[in-house]
Formats: sequence, C-alpha cells, structure tokens
Amino acid sequence: MSAEVEMDQFHNRLVREAFKKALSDRDLMLLFHLLHMYEIEVEVGVLKDVMGCVDSALTQNHASEMIASLYGRKLVRA
Repeated sequence: MSAEVEMDQFHNRLVREAFKKALSDRDLMLLFHLLHMYEIEVEVGVLKDVMGCVDSALTQNHASEMIASLYGRKLVRA
C-alpha cells in the first residue's frame, strides 16, 4: 500500500491488498466482525485527509461492502 491513502479508499485497499488468496466463509465472517467491531490504528501520515491515527470501526453496511468487494475480485471460494 502506498504511503498516503484517502480515507474513503483506506478500507477498500486494506481488504483487497491484504487478502490475495481465497477466503473461506468462516474467514470472511471473521473479517466482517473485525472490520465492524474494532478500530484500526494506523501510523500518522497513512491517511491523507485525517490528522489522527485511529480509524473507527465500520458500520455493518460498510463492512459488508468491503466483504462484497472480495466477491467482485473472485477471491472467495464458491
């Protein structure tokens, strides 16, 4: 991941670049819960348009969108 990322692209890039192999349904559900339940702490300077270093947990809808983006890339086992 490049040094600076726009906030609205951070989660999308995080999910797409971190998971290059297919994920099982169990792993996808775990990823959903991690995105939804936990804040992600990043180093200052990673997020372009945010001064702090903690990104709040995602809503259920946003976490679902991130999981769905893996389906679009065909990284999920059928």
